[in-house]
Amino acid sequence: EAAFDAIVERWFGPPKSWWTVERLFFTYLGGILLVILIALGAYARLRRTSQRLLDRETQLRATMTARHAAMLELKNAQLAAQNTEMQRLLQAVSHDLKSPMVTVRGFAGVLGDAMNAGDLTLARDACDRIVTSTGHLSGITDGLQEYNRMDQKPVELQDVDLGALVAEAEEMLSADIAAAGARIAIPSPLPRLRADESQVLRVLLNLILNALRHGCPHPGMAVDITADVGAHTTEIVVRDHGPGIPEARLEHIFDRFYS
Repeated sequence: EAAFDAIVERWFGPPKSWWTVERLFFTYLGGILLVILIALGAYARLRRTSQRLLDRETQLRATMTARHAAMLELKNAQLAAQNTEMQRLLQAVSHDLKSPMVTVRGFAGVLGDAMNAGDLTLARDACDRIVTSTGHLSGITDGLQEYNRMDQKPVELQDVDLGALVAEAEEMLSADIAAAGARIAIPSPLPRLRADESQVLRVLLNLILNALRHGCPHPGMAVDITADVGAHTTEIVVRDHGPGIPEARLEHIFDRFYS
């Protein structure tokens, strides 16, 4: 075979190479096109990735903007509620302070006239009225301080004897009960419960005092206190027999300082 190849090369010359100029040109051109296609594919993938990142960033910005807008709206609503509550507080305090201040001013003048006239009985009566009115003023300021402490004090749960707590509230309000000619009625034994004792006592005092002032217009009326024990909660009911709350104001009964 080698000898045959030598004879062929001697008579016909060396064999021609497969790599002709045309084939080299088209191979080079194909390589360039392949590189261009690969580059175009990479550019397309990069562009799609960049667009996805841009869309994700746009969505994230929109979400953050909506969240900030919602938080701002919530803060504005809370601020508006606080402003409304503050206005009600100022109205309630100014209304409650006005009456005892007018009383103090009036009986201070009576006291001066009585001293000038030497009427000790009238002077003593005027002093008693002034002391009573200043006691009311002190009660208002104490209530404001208690309101401030109530918002700042954390809830402390403990085992509470509701019957003993009602008895304590009744003793603390004995003068108001006697003045209204009313009584506290407990139809059935009250249970023990898990609660914040001071907070429950404060609620009982407020409800009973409100019932005495507005729900016992005639002597001999009773304020009933009952409790309904459920699976996880205990419902305490303080019920009077007065005219009740007008229907138009029922939606505001839990608004602070509403009057």
